[in-house]
Amino acid sequence: APLFFLLPLLGLLVIAEGVVHLGNLLIQRKRYSEEWQKMLAANFENHVIICGLGNVGVRVVQHLRQFEEKMVVIERDKEGRFTHEVAGSDIPVLMGDARDSKLLENASVAKAKAIICVTDDDMVNLEAALTAREYNPNIRVVIRMFDQKLAKKVQKSLGIHAAYSSSARSGRLFAQAAISENIIDSFEFGGTTINAYQMTMEASSPLVGQTVDDVRSKHEVTVLMLESAAGELDWNPSPAKVLSVGDKLLIMTDRDGINRLNVSMKKLALNNPQT
Repeated sequence: APLFFLLPLLGLLVIAEGVVHLGNLLIQRKRYSEEWQKMLAANFENHVIICGLGNVGVRVVQHLRQFEEKMVVIERDKEGRFTHEVAGSDIPVLMGDARDSKLLENASVAKAKAIICVTDDDMVNLEAALTAREYNPNIRVVIRMFDQKLAKKVQKSLGIHAAYSSSARSGRLFAQAAISENIIDSFEFGGTTINAYQMTMEASSPLVGQTVDDVRSKHEVTVLMLESAAGELDWNPSPAKVLSVGDKLLIMTDRDGINRLNVSMKKLALNNPQT
């Protein structure tokens, strides 16, 4: 008799499990659909657009994720090696030609802070970058070019922020160049990404008049080197050294340290407005 009463309950449990499984399948299918990816991308702002999801592109994605940057990816090959892997990680992947202005609009290019073009075609990268700039003149542009001579000419004549050959730069440096021109290198240590960060003391900088020790202690960063406005290098600057306009600091810190420094500088600027 007890078994007789349990059978309907077991049947309901099996049905419920099937419904949940079907629901998960539908959610996964929706998650990978092009319309869903487009809808996700439409809500992005202050993000980085990556064109090309090959071996270099996927490394750029990995490094930007370490920097906790928001991303939208454009990839031509629906069956690409990394397409489903990235699309399943809440990073919108839009399918098509990176030169397509409509596709760039779908990637919210007008609201993006940077675009990294790392397809395996120099002209596709260049055209995509120039199209992006038409929609967003202030967007930071980093492109991959196999021809290093052409890369230098393009960077100088077209105002591209950084143009690298993949042989000369890793995915990490493509990512760094898109985030900030002040991050000049980085490496992994103890599971943490350590950045070499360069700061120039502009006339409006709230750090002018402070000491090297102020920078170290107040912002919790390591000051490695100071280059004076006259070009003199000091690899072990005195803690009492007062910073002047034109001085450059080389700082080692993690991403949190960079954020801390930027926040602190904004607060200092508000508390001590320039006259």
